[in-house]
Amino acid sequence: MGQPIEFDTSQMQSIADAVARHLERDDVVLLPTETVYGLFVRSGSPRARERLFSLKGRPSSKAVAEYVADVEDAEQRFGPLPPQAIRLGNALWPGPLTLVVQGDPSLGLRCARHPLLEEVLARVPKGIVGTSANLTGEPAPGSVQCVSPGLLGGVDLAISDDAAVTGSASTVLGLRPGAPEIPPCSRPVEWVRSGAVTREDVAPLLLPRLTFVCTGNTCRSPMARAIAEEIWPEEALGAVDFRSCGLSCGEGEPASEGALGVAKKFGWDLSAHGSQPASPVDLLGSDVILVMTESHRRHILSALPRLAPRIFVLGAPEGIPDPFGGSSEVYEQCARSLKRSIGRLIKEWMP
Repeated sequence: MGQPIEFDTSQMQSIADAVARHLERDDVVLLPTETVYGLFVRSGSPRARERLFSLKGRPSSKAVAEYVADVEDAEQRFGPLPPQAIRLGNALWPGPLTLVVQGDPSLGLRCARHPLLEEVLARVPKGIVGTSANLTGEPAPGSVQCVSPGLLGGVDLAISDDAAVTGSASTVLGLRPGAPEIPPCSRPVEWVRSGAVTREDVAPLLLPRLTFVCTGNTCRSPMARAIAEEIWPEEALGAVDFRSCGLSCGEGEPASEGALGVAKKFGWDLSAHGSQPASPVDLLGSDVILVMTESHRRHILSALPRLAPRIFVLGAPEGIPDPFGGSSEVYEQCARSLKRSIGRLIKEWMP
C-alpha cells in the first residue's frame, strides 16, 4: 500500500467508513491506539485471521484481543463476565487494560482509548480483533516510523496518529471465569504483563464487592453499609468493598435526617453520603447484593435474572421496613434490625 493516512478528527467519519469497508472485505488494517499501533481484522473471519498471522509471522495458536466498545458490548457479544472483570472494565475502560478471562479457550478483551476505534466498532457489527503491529519478536511500535517496512507494505490500509500513541503497552490481567463465591472473597489475578495501568490502579477493584440496595438510598442501605463496615470480621472473611444504591432515586441526595440522627448516635459518619441509582453494571459487578425486601429482589431479578444466587433479603422473610418519614425511634429500630440481620449473615459465612 502507499503512505499511511494521517488521522484528522475533522475527517473522522470518512476515515472510519474507509476502515470499515476494508475490514468487511477481510483486509488487514493498521490503526493507532492509546498504547501502540495495532493490526486489526474483522472478528469471526478465519480468512482475515490467517492473513493477520501470516503478516506478523506469528503462530495461529497465539491469541488476539477482541476489541469492544464497553462492558455492555462485551457481555452482549461474549456472554456473562465475572464481576471482577465488570468492575475493572467499568472503571478503567476505555484505557490501556486488556482483560483475559481464562478458560478453554481464553477470551481477551480490550477497549482502547482512541476515537477512531469507537467509530469503527460502531460500523462493524461482528466486531474486530487486534494485535500489536510488529513482527514476532520485535518491539511493539510507538510511532508509525517504527513499524517494519515489510509489515507496513503488507497491510491494506494504514492510519497514523503518532500524537495519540504513547508507546507503552497495555496492562494484561488474567481473571478466573465463573460466578463469584459466597461469602464474597478475593479471587486470584494473574499479572500477565505490566503496562500503563498500575497495580495501585487495579487493587481497589480486585476487592470483592458487597452492595446494599433499598429504594431511595437515603435511609436503609447507607445505614446498612455503615453497620457492615463497623462489624465486618476482616481477619476472618477478608477485606470487602462495601457499596450502597437505590432502585428509585436520583444521584447525590444526602442521607435522610433520621438516618443522620441514628448515625450520630451510634458513631457512624453518613455526612458524605450521596445517593446512587442502581445501574445494571454496578449490580453485575457486585459479588453479593443485600436487599431490604422481597420486592427489591424481584425488581432486580426481573431485569437481571442471573443475579439470583447472589441476592439475599435482609430480615427475611419480612424484610426491613422503610423508616422514611418516621420518628427517631423508628429509625433506631430499623438500624438495630439491620445490625441483627447483617450479624446473622456474617455468622453463617464465618469459616
